[in-house]
Amino acid sequence: MPVEPVRAGEVPTAHGLIPHLEAGQLLLHDAGFQGFSFTAAVRERGAHVPGRVPGGPLLKSRRRPADGSDLARLDPTTADRLTDRNGPDVRVIESAHDDPTRARGRVRTRPVTTLLDPKADPARTLVALGHHRWDQELAVRELKTHPADRRVEVRGKAPVGVRQDVRALMIAHGLVRGLMADAARPPGVPPTESSFTDARRIVRRHAREVPTDPTGPAGRRWWDDRRRGIAATRLPPRRPRLSARVVKAGRNEFPTKKPHHRQVRGKPFQDRVRIT
Repeated sequence: MPVEPVRAGEVPTAHGLIPHLEAGQLLLHDAGFQGFSFTAAVRERGAHVPGRVPGGPLLKSRRRPADGSDLARLDPTTADRLTDRNGPDVRVIESAHDDPTRARGRVRTRPVTTLLDPKADPARTLVALGHHRWDQELAVRELKTHPADRRVEVRGKAPVGVRQDVRALMIAHGLVRGLMADAARPPGVPPTESSFTDARRIVRRHAREVPTDPTGPAGRRWWDDRRRGIAATRLPPRRPRLSARVVKAGRNEFPTKKPHHRQVRGKPFQDRVRIT
């Protein structure tokens, strides 16, 4: 994660991360990042992009597979779109919630991906994968509030000091998250279902007990004990992350909040998606 001044935009900063991609990786992104240059740069790295696009770009359908998605072409300019040239092929998946009376029920989303095989990557699977981008948002929140059980304030006053403090926090956060991923493999529990706060406390509580040789028998025993402790930390089931674009009162571009906009519970997100 780059550390840039507040005047730096999200899109240029995201382009700076593309050189770190590896072949076969998936880059999940929110609407606003998708575009010809962004997608082309990701594909040059051998990676793929499943991510949402805003409603404006025109993506002309070329063929409609059986899973309900559309094969289209992402053109760099309007002239290229009119002449049907120069653009890479993408899959467009329009979806909406299957209950129009519930949160975001009438709102359609348009994930676009460079994964073109509907048999290998069904539309419903890719929509659910994009929904898991919330886990990245939660990881950013962990970085800001969880390392010290309070809101984290950097100590540096000059730009170089601020960068140093933020990078140190990111390194510490990455180490704890890496330990959680390693601890989750044997039990088969996804790291996103483990408690970051509990894992951080376990590591902090036993950090002074690390043997001189962490790769020796004593070091392996130390890690096995920590791994069992981290693997035992589980979060309660999360509520469905669906929010209606409504407000309780006041003048706003969104409709007024009504009782039927309450959160939807019950079926998993993937089972509630309707490919349109």
